[in-house]
Amino acid sequence: EGKGGGLGLGLSICTKVTDLHGGKIWCESELGKGSQFHVLLPTKGGVQLDSDAVANASAKEEAALDAKAQAAQQAATEDMQGAMSGQRDQNLVAEVIRMLDEKGRVALSVDDDPVNQMVISSLFEAEGWTVHQAMDGFEALDFMSNNSSPDIILLDVMMPGMSGFEVLEVLRREYSPDIPVVMISAKASTEDKVQGLSLYCNDYQTKPVDRDELVARANAQVVLRYMNESAVDAKLNQEVMKRIIP
Repeated sequence: EGKGGGLGLGLSICTKVTDLHGGKIWCESELGKGSQFHVLLPTKGGVQLDSDAVANASAKEEAALDAKAQAAQQAATEDMQGAMSGQRDQNLVAEVIRMLDEKGRVALSVDDDPVNQMVISSLFEAEGWTVHQAMDGFEALDFMSNNSSPDIILLDVMMPGMSGFEVLEVLRREYSPDIPVVMISAKASTEDKVQGLSLYCNDYQTKPVDRDELVARANAQVVLRYMNESAVDAKLNQEVMKRIIP
């Protein structure tokens, strides 16, 4: 007798033999405990099967099949919902990028060094951005008070009169938290990065920055900003429609 596994024919044979004798076969399974197989056969004298037992077996079998069908339907529904959600996310990204391309991306650069300002402006303007400049924290806050909010703020840390950390604290207290703020500084210690992040900057880049990376990070922050705003607007619209149309 071979030591390998069987051919998987036992259950099929038992089922066929039971059917030929007018009997009933069914299985009860419980996850982690195992399975029990039950067989009911008529006696030699032709005594009929216990109708209650047969009915009970049929009911259990049907219940098990229903449970499996419901589980399969639930899994299929979740898969479809996941696919639809993924498609909605892709559509939202495309929609946000199209909107930004049409209106243009706007950055506020805050740095007391004219050379740094020139580098940032030339870098972002080459990618189609509009860049406004503030030479210190006071000019930055004045700009925010008198103009439309930019899509993103590029904020130096070491500035006279008012540090970037102090500017960030005011921005988060008095303006929309949705505005991304990327801090750019020669201060590269862990303590400095933690301080910026504890004040809720979105990113902290150390000088000298990689130019392509800085633009890519800024663009990603802006796209995510408007994706989040669009998602919130869609959620609010759904809630309003539910109240208007019960």
